[in-house]
Amino acid sequence: MALIYRPPPSATNQLTRSAFLAEFEEFLSSLCSRINGALCVLGDFNIHWDDENDSIASRFRDIVAALDMKQHVHVPTHTKKHTLDLVLTRMQSVDRIVLKDVVDIGLCDHFVIACDLALSCYDEKKNRSLKRVDVEAFAEDLGADLADLQDDDLNDLVSSFNRRCCDVTNAHAPLRQITLKGDGMKPWYSDAIHSARVVRRKYERQFRKSPLEVHRQIYVDQCKEVVQLIQNTKKEYFHQKFASASAKEVFRLVDNLLHKEPNHTLPTNVPLGDLPLTSNKFFYDKVHQIRAELDASPTLPSLTTPQPLVAERGEFRSDMAL
Repeated sequence: MALIYRPPPSATNQLTRSAFLAEFEEFLSSLCSRINGALCVLGDFNIHWDDENDSIASRFRDIVAALDMKQHVHVPTHTKKHTLDLVLTRMQSVDRIVLKDVVDIGLCDHFVIACDLALSCYDEKKNRSLKRVDVEAFAEDLGADLADLQDDDLNDLVSSFNRRCCDVTNAHAPLRQITLKGDGMKPWYSDAIHSARVVRRKYERQFRKSPLEVHRQIYVDQCKEVVQLIQNTKKEYFHQKFASASAKEVFRLVDNLLHKEPNHTLPTNVPLGDLPLTSNKFFYDKVHQIRAELDASPTLPSLTTPQPLVAERGEFRSDMAL
């Protein structure tokens, strides 16, 4: 989400509407190329979106449409009956926003826009490696840290207890950041790719405004360059990943690249509760058959026939499966 305020041009700030359009187009192109998921851009743009005869507003609408964005506010948002405050989202995310109301609360010349946004919020994921903690050392440090804990106020006592426990825990099992997979950047995405895509977008705008064949060819060549750069960057990234991976990690990387789902190793024709007893019987029969074949061989001494496994073991494994 990006919140934008564009101050009106004046002799003091020496801003122009054309300069804003160029900067906004570059900024929005950068956002669209770097963010793969939902995107919302809103704020006070001070451009008459509703004026069909305004050339700046027309160019602004063309920029929004060219980047596959949708503008959701189509009622006046200013006391002079123009639409200056806008809410932009990607076309595939139009169902994430519901415009509720536009209200003049009398505090300024702009109105308040009320809308519902369906946002995907991700908490910061961390974990602790508790298996590597030296329990004896942890207990010793915790006991020493809590030995002199005392306070007359119960709230302060609880706060001190919690703080000291957290400090000892962080010292023995520090929090580690977990990388989340989502709509964010690809791991192989680079600044060079981003720059090439920005240039491609520039040549695309030039090609669509000009009927000349040379501009179309420049745009096509830049598209090929971006594709080739992405392929080379991905190859280099995965080459380094495979070079530093163990044998087990190599198989996992290959499965991820081929989008292979993990195989279900348990049989589906046997109830889960019967699997331990079925497995027990299978191996018992197999060992019994091998020993019988060895006993029948004239060149080998007779072997003692194994006794069946006790029922308690099969029941125990059945409980473990359940």
